[in-house]
Amino acid sequence: MIGANNFIHISDPMLGVTSGQIDIIRKLIGNNKLFFSCDIKANYVKEDLINLMSGAGIIVFSLGIESLNNRALQLVNKNCSAENELRAATIIKGCGRTFVKSYWIIGLPGEDNVSLQYNIDQMYRLLNDNIVDEICNHILVPYPGTDFFNFPKKYDIKINHHNWLRYEGRSYLPVYSLKHLSSKNIYQYFLKSQESELKYYQETYTELSKSLNKINNNENITFAKFKGRLL
Repeated sequence: MIGANNFIHISDPMLGVTSGQIDIIRKLIGNNKLFFSCDIKANYVKEDLINLMSGAGIIVFSLGIESLNNRALQLVNKNCSAENELRAATIIKGCGRTFVKSYWIIGLPGEDNVSLQYNIDQMYRLLNDNIVDEICNHILVPYPGTDFFNFPKKYDIKINHHNWLRYEGRSYLPVYSLKHLSSKNIYQYFLKSQESELKYYQETYTELSKSLNKINNNENITFAKFKGRLL
């Protein structure tokens, strides 16, 4: 049984690639007391590797899908196609008791109204088709020191201001705009992506949804709180 004291997150996207890591995983085979989550890159996902990892108690996989727009992925040097990301998620979900957290970035260079709406539609579909279990999305932030900040023209990015308090990926309008998307447009798609995920949860967990509808109107129930009660 998973609890607060026997679940460990391994923050290492290279997990399962080196021989040393695989040796450690093999030693954990049959372990039924400790459970793990890890970050993993789609490029390294293979069925035999995921079966090995899940047998060792590694059951939660965080996968950075980012976007299903290949042009955007190429512009940010993702070195992985949308097709490969989806293949990786499908393999992981096909290996027993696994849970896939998918990470998305709203407003990557190369995105437009069509591609962002497609991403939002696919978030719902992937949840509904049991290809991923959770959507973790945020807005691109062109932090100082990154190529997005230092060379914005290269990515058709316009930095709107340097109010550092607003350089955050969820709570404020983006600090930049793109060639085909204003700052406001990008934030609107971010909110729509949250709505898409919430729609899935409400449809899937109907009893919880009903209970939330009965909550006193004065209570501030945020999306994060609603989601937290589900997971």
